[in-house]
Amino acid sequence: MNPDSEMTNSENTPISFISQKMETLQVPDNTLVCQYFKDGKLYFNEPKLRAESHDIIAEKLLAYRKYRASVEKEDNITYNTVEIPPIYLDLIAALVQDSEEPLTVLSSRLDDLLSPFLRNEFVANKFEYAIQKAVKKIAYKANYGLTEEVYATIEHTAPKIPWHLHISRWEVRNIQVLPPDLQQIIGLRRENRQQMTNVFTGFIQNLSSTERSVIVNTKHRRSPVSHKELEDIRIKQVVELEQRKKEEEEKKAQNEAKRLLEEEKKRQREEEKRVRDEEKRVRDEEKRKREDEKKKKAQVKKKKKE
Repeated sequence: MNPDSEMTNSENTPISFISQKMETLQVPDNTLVCQYFKDGKLYFNEPKLRAESHDIIAEKLLAYRKYRASVEKEDNITYNTVEIPPIYLDLIAALVQDSEEPLTVLSSRLDDLLSPFLRNEFVANKFEYAIQKAVKKIAYKANYGLTEEVYATIEHTAPKIPWHLHISRWEVRNIQVLPPDLQQIIGLRRENRQQMTNVFTGFIQNLSSTERSVIVNTKHRRSPVSHKELEDIRIKQVVELEQRKKEEEEKKAQNEAKRLLEEEKKRQREEEKRVRDEEKRVRDEEKRKREDEKKKKAQVKKKKKE
């Protein structure tokens, strides 16, 4: 046997073995195509709902902040239990709908959004806990993507569907409490997510058992967020917050201008009425004087005749 040949074979054997192993870890390059499947993961792009930008929701948000500010000023607030009043549950519902955040993250964000200016930090946790209770009462977390039924038919190692094959959204139990146009938008977004679920699940079902198993069991790292992306997010949040504050201040200024205009009109009406009343009083007084004068002349004339 040729020593060089033997050496070449011995060197190639581990390489071939590793190459074969690497191939088994790769997601198969299928002839089937799915618009929601990319790089071995579920891909679904959906813009934020941003219900707080809706006019009716924005007005209710301001009303809630005023309500909370008044509650925070109560003497015994430190010892009292805080609850979200039923009248504001529709506001919570609008802000919760379509969020993908964990409950603690969601409630913390909403607590910041619903806080009045210079809130009472000593009781902020009470309101955050109240928001958590309200969220669990009016909404639930729904999963979209690969269904539990199909996942159960695939050979898998993880007890739950891997994160890269499903998405989750907070869904309000009763969207009838929301404005009609917002209800319609939410309905369409739910339909889109359900359509994605049907298409994606059907795509997975049509793969071979080996392909399904590889897709399900292949580990994926969550993409780390870079420092620049975090900074961009922070800047965007600051800009959005400043924009909301500016809009609120403009609305407050408009309302104040409207109030002053109404007060000025009311003052003018009252002044005009006072002038008219004064003119009428003067005319009545002059008339009474003329009548009195006329009566005196008549009496004088009568006495002369007598």
